[in-house]
Amino acid sequence: MISLIQQNNNLIGSLDAIEALKTKDQARVLVISDSHGSFRLLNQIVQNFGTNCDALILCGDTGRDLAELIETAFDDPDFKKTVPPVIACVKGNCDTPSVPISFCINDKPEAYAKKSIVLPESQLLTVNGQTIFICHGNNEHVEFGYESICNKMTAAKCKAAVYGHTHVPFNGFFKDNIRIINPGSISRPRDGSPETFAILTVEKTFIDAAFIRINKNLMRQVSFAVLKNF
Repeated sequence: MISLIQQNNNLIGSLDAIEALKTKDQARVLVISDSHGSFRLLNQIVQNFGTNCDALILCGDTGRDLAELIETAFDDPDFKKTVPPVIACVKGNCDTPSVPISFCINDKPEAYAKKSIVLPESQLLTVNGQTIFICHGNNEHVEFGYESICNKMTAAKCKAAVYGHTHVPFNGFFKDNIRIINPGSISRPRDGSPETFAILTVEKTFIDAAFIRINKNLMRQVSFAVLKNF
């Protein structure tokens, strides 16, 4: 179960969980971006997939929805059990640098304090010996190419990165076997792409990405399916 505390490195979760993730064999990471106010859908995705994942990455334009998720987890112990034990988040171009939130400190119901979740411009998350570079992508101008993000990855000694901003799912390799992944947007897809998110399987020597499509029927009921041939 996640500890609803943001650490000094801006990761959310207990220090023990963050350390355990660094050496977790065959870890699974839920990656979501660009929810833009669709916090109920974000929570629904976490409820369906969070229990089988070791971490949650939010790639920006998710700030207020993250606050809603944390507040829901505080109020609903059953939902809290579905939230992965580590959350990494970054600031999107539509986010503020921090979002206010009220939650319990040290799991003591009587100890409330007004807090804010800090949304850094970029973040590093080490999973199963591999360090993932996380950004929104606007500062790296990903809509024009990947040179900037590759340079930042090289400086941080990362071989994998996840980003958002374009609202289009992407999964590609670049020079020096660098892996770059965009999970797409769960609420505002572009360029004919569907609403998507991704689940990473992180092995010691490689990272595999599965993209999940969000389907909605006429009654606005949601279902999920693997996006094939991607």
